[in-house]
Amino acid sequence: GDGRVYTDDTQIVMNMREDLNVPDIKDVIMVDFKPTIKVQSSNLVRGLDTESVEGSIEKRLTVTLGGFYGTKVRNEAELVLTGEYNVPLYAQWTLGKGKVGSFMCDIGGKWSTEFVSDPNGKRFIRNVVGNLMPTENIRPKDIEIEVKEDNYTNKLTVYTELGEGERIVGKVINADSGEKTEFSLNEAGVSTDSGLYTAEALSAENAYTKSTFIIKKSGVYKVVVEKIAADGTGKSAEVYKTFSYSKEYETFSEETAEDIANRLKTIATRGNGSYIEDLTDPEEVYKDFVTSFKRTFDPRIIFMILVIVLFLLDMIVRKFKFKWPHEIIRAAKEKRNGKKQ
Repeated sequence: GDGRVYTDDTQIVMNMREDLNVPDIKDVIMVDFKPTIKVQSSNLVRGLDTESVEGSIEKRLTVTLGGFYGTKVRNEAELVLTGEYNVPLYAQWTLGKGKVGSFMCDIGGKWSTEFVSDPNGKRFIRNVVGNLMPTENIRPKDIEIEVKEDNYTNKLTVYTELGEGERIVGKVINADSGEKTEFSLNEAGVSTDSGLYTAEALSAENAYTKSTFIIKKSGVYKVVVEKIAADGTGKSAEVYKTFSYSKEYETFSEETAEDIANRLKTIATRGNGSYIEDLTDPEEVYKDFVTSFKRTFDPRIIFMILVIVLFLLDMIVRKFKFKWPHEIIRAAKEKRNGKKQ
């Protein structure tokens, strides 16, 4: 574990003092060295020039640093680069929704003159900065939206607080279309032109918090949600969504509607499925559902088994003089009546 074992108890104090004076935990180490790569699969060092470390499978960068700050690595941190005495040089860890990186050397040119002027050093710094940048805006927003995909069905959820007189207006825009066709999410219905279908609309009934819509045509779509106040001003949020079919579902211009339907029917049959022509017709969806199971039952076998069991039980009672429950009850009554007399 990169530690030490001491077996002489009489020298434990001296050994502890020597450990406190080792170079890897001093404040500052002024020495030229080339950083050693501890995680060779890290994106931070991908594409950088490296060289082998003699007597080890590790590799190090070809660029030199002139010093480092001695420290110990955090338990939850990922150690990427090390310096002399295996001291942590660059480590990173997760904090909340973001990341923290610690580079135990300066990048202002005091110890890193060669590092910041070398193409490999510049690329490493750019990689670090890019890796630490958030992938999404983590600041609180007045209105946030989330789109979850379930096959061709899309569920929109709106997170915001509505004041008096405020409402939510949503729409889907076909970003691929030259005309920028739009479809409202506030009215449930079908638009054959844009290939969109709103199953559940944004309305006061669901507090403008959710909507369900279906995209039937491939392309890039933009979902826009606006929070409009009573005076007409508002704030908006948007998210892009791509939708595409597999090759076997693509519509070719030279095919007729009948050819496409026959091809899809063949695919459905091979997969033990069925082809539904109109997705908006509930009867088309549920007509092939199995709602019951047919089963034939002959009660004669059960009655024959009961007759045999009762016959054998009667023989056993007669042979061993067992009493039936009604005989036991009758005998108890006669005994009780005899005592009363």
